[in-house]
Amino acid sequence: MPSDTATTAAAEPAEAAALWRPLAAFPYAEQLQAVEADPALRSPDLCRHLHRRSEQVASGDARTASQLANLALRITAHLADRCQLAQASDLRALGHAYLGNARRCLGELHGAGDAYDAARRWRLAHMLGPILVAAFANSPWQAGRPTGLRAALPIRLPLDSGSR
Repeated sequence: MPSDTATTAAAEPAEAAALWRPLAAFPYAEQLQAVEADPALRSPDLCRHLHRRSEQVASGDARTASQLANLALRITAHLADRCQLAQASDLRALGHAYLGNARRCLGELHGAGDAYDAARRWRLAHMLGPILVAAFANSPWQAGRPTGLRAALPIRLPLDSGSR
């Protein structure tokens, strides 16, 4: 039976490994510069690859795990034009969670807590975003003043048990 690592590596897109190989040879500071400068490195697949690598090395080399997670977070800051907003938001939340794990392994418990809190906030913002957009898109107010218009469609949340 194959290990989880072998299964994950087999399922991982070849693009991610191909992007990571030359980047892995650079020192961390140059990796950060490369991600900021080269749009080809701003890949959701590379981001997931860095998440997995961070998880794999965390117990043995927490400093490297932290750097990998931070590098993945830097990539997510540039994903708006490469993938859907929901996917970018999920990858950002995961990046914070992996960073929290690496900091926990380093013994930086306060920093780990901050990273986990950031992950929770990103997930919550992603989940509440559509509800907030719907609520305020139908507001009869604009710029603090009533527009005289009313929303044409009622907003029904899953909690509504009434009939239409």
